[in-house]
Amino acid sequence: MPAVASMSRTARWLLLVAGILLLLTAAAHAFIGWPAIREELLASEAPGSLVRAIGIGWLYGSAAMLTFGVIALTVWWWAQTGKMMMGRVAGVIALLYLGFGTWAFFYSSLNPHFIGFIVLGVLLGAASYELRRGF
Repeated sequence: MPAVASMSRTARWLLLVAGILLLLTAAAHAFIGWPAIREELLASEAPGSLVRAIGIGWLYGSAAMLTFGVIALTVWWWAQTGKMMMGRVAGVIALLYLGFGTWAFFYSSLNPHFIGFIVLGVLLGAASYELRRGF
């Protein structure tokens, strides 16, 4: 396992923290966020077909967040065992979170909720950079 010594301690911690946060935010998105949004939609007397359609998209987002968390943790594991290309995978996820978070932050009139996306993008981006620099 000589690759462990090559992977910086910073990259290991960034990947681990980002992966765990991605899993936690996916769970919160699905089990806290969606019920609250659904309740508001129903209270506004939105048509059932609209509520279902928004729910499908919302829960797809939750599933994608969960998948990104699993990928980040997989990158963390693989990088420790010497699979060096995995830093690039974390970089792709970082770009998505940074790009979407920045766009949504400004599009939503600076809603602080989207800072979380930006923070996760920065964590994954820094981990990706450290992984590629360290090998």
